[in-house]
Amino acid sequence: MNSTTLSSSSKTISRLVGRRFFSLQPFPLYKGLKIKTSNTIDCLIGRRLSSLPPFPLYKGLEITRIESFQADLPLHEGRYKWAGGKYVDTFDTTVVKISTNDPQISGYGENCPLGSNYLPMFPGGTRAGIEELARHLIGADPTKLLDINRRMDWLLTGSPNAKSCIDMACWDILGKVAQMPVCELLGGRFDDKG
Repeated sequence: MNSTTLSSSSKTISRLVGRRFFSLQPFPLYKGLKIKTSNTIDCLIGRRLSSLPPFPLYKGLEITRIESFQADLPLHEGRYKWAGGKYVDTFDTTVVKISTNDPQISGYGENCPLGSNYLPMFPGGTRAGIEELARHLIGADPTKLLDINRRMDWLLTGSPNAKSCIDMACWDILGKVAQMPVCELLGGRFDDKG
C-alpha cells in the first residue's frame, strides 16, 4: 500500500490519475493528511476526501470523435407559454455521441434548453460550445471524468449546457466500461421500478 503526505498548502499536487494536464493546490485543511492508495480510487473533490469502489479499468480508451445532432421534440400540449408572451412549439434538443478507439464502446448525452429566450443558454449555443470543446478533447480518456471536466472548464468559461452533454456521454461510457448502470455509479437505485 502506497501513501503520500500532503504537508504544505504552498506545494502543488499533480494528479496521478489520467494525463498530467492539471494541477491542484491543496487546501490548508489538508496539512499533514495522508492519502492511502489501495484497491479504491482516492480523489479530492472540493473539500472532502471520497473513495470510489474499484471497477475494471479499460486501459487505452481514448475519445476519437465527438458528434452533435439536433432534434425537434414536439410538445404533447402543443405550445408551452410563460411570462411576457414567450412560448415554444417544439423543444430544440442536442444529442452528443462520443466515439472511442474501441468500436464497441460509445456514449450518448443530451441537453434540451427551454427555447432561446427562457434561460441564458440556447440550443445553438449548446452546439457551438460542443464544437469548441470537441476538438480539444480528442485523445482524452473518457473514463477520467475529473480530467474531462477540468479540461472543459479550462477550455470554455460557462456553457454548462454544452459541458453537460459531454459529461453525460462520458458517464455513459464509464458505465459500459464498468459494466454497471450509471445509477449504480452515482450511488445506487432507490426503487425496483427502473
